[in-house]
Amino acid sequence: MRRIFFLLILSYMLYACMEKNNLKTDVLSIPIEECISEGMKKEDVFINKLNTSIIPLELTDSSILGDCYIVEDFNDKIIICDYQNVYAFHNVNGSFFSRVSHKGEGPEDYVGISDVSISSEDGSILILDNMGKKLNFYSINDGKFINSISNDTVVSIQQLKDNRWLAYNSPLHSAKYDICIYDKQWKLLRGICKRKGTAEHKGIISINDFLSSNGEAYSYTNDTIYHISETGDITSFLYIAKGGLSIPDEIASDITQKSKRDSYIWGEQICFSNKYCFLRYYYNRKIYFDIWNIHSKELCYRNIVQKPSDKMGLPIKVGNETYFTWPKYVNNNTFYCITYSENEDKIEDNPIVLKFKILS
Repeated sequence: MRRIFFLLILSYMLYACMEKNNLKTDVLSIPIEECISEGMKKEDVFINKLNTSIIPLELTDSSILGDCYIVEDFNDKIIICDYQNVYAFHNVNGSFFSRVSHKGEGPEDYVGISDVSISSEDGSILILDNMGKKLNFYSINDGKFINSISNDTVVSIQQLKDNRWLAYNSPLHSAKYDICIYDKQWKLLRGICKRKGTAEHKGIISINDFLSSNGEAYSYTNDTIYHISETGDITSFLYIAKGGLSIPDEIASDITQKSKRDSYIWGEQICFSNKYCFLRYYYNRKIYFDIWNIHSKELCYRNIVQKPSDKMGLPIKVGNETYFTWPKYVNNNTFYCITYSENEDKIEDNPIVLKFKILS
């Protein structure tokens, strides 16, 4: 999940067409309920299996980053968004390349950045602007405006490999489908997930984005990750077995019942390769950082954060420095993190892109 839409909707109706009773018996699963009481496990062994490297992002007058996330590692560029601008850095040495900076209310501007994707055809940067009700394309080379498409339906985007686009429609819109496929000019090709209900207005809660792993598109419900193929077929990929800890819809969707969430697993953030799943979630007033081997169903690592002084995430060693961080993007089975150096001499620097692979 890269962002939060401030909409009055029921988040667990995002993919009502994806029902748990359609799961095949041979689907991959991780038994999270069975292991919820376990503490840290195999920390030293797992950390020693990481092959790590860092890319310090260049700080210039045009590339001063705030809170940010990785959009994509595209060709020889890393694309970064800080919710105000979109930046491109060289992925070898982190030198600054270009910036899209068009926040405003003009015809070439975006009111806000709701989602970002990169066109695999020409490398142009697509910014979804829900507040401005449009999709804007900008050049990755110089950040200049290319064209704009009106939009009052789409709330989340993901490009497919053949230059088509995958999009989720707002539950507040009268669209017949939750998920649709568009061509490269953003002409509707077809709906692939028919809507089975209307959204309930119970509070300000978050919407899940599409998930991306190694260039493939996925979606996530309350307990299942689904793969969405290039042809629009939706199949179960990974079942997160929460059992009695799976949060009921009536509690997840109602902000007035948020105090009851502590008895359930909620607020998941997921990043996964074809072998490992990094799962961050809340349970019992604690933050859990889990790493699972999704083939062996083994809990490889767990860090439970329960007080402000606790270190968050995974300690990753690069040279003589240790970074506590957590990945939110994966490409070619390499996990990417955005983190800051704890070296006092580097406090004023931009964040660092930390990359690691898990050695077999």
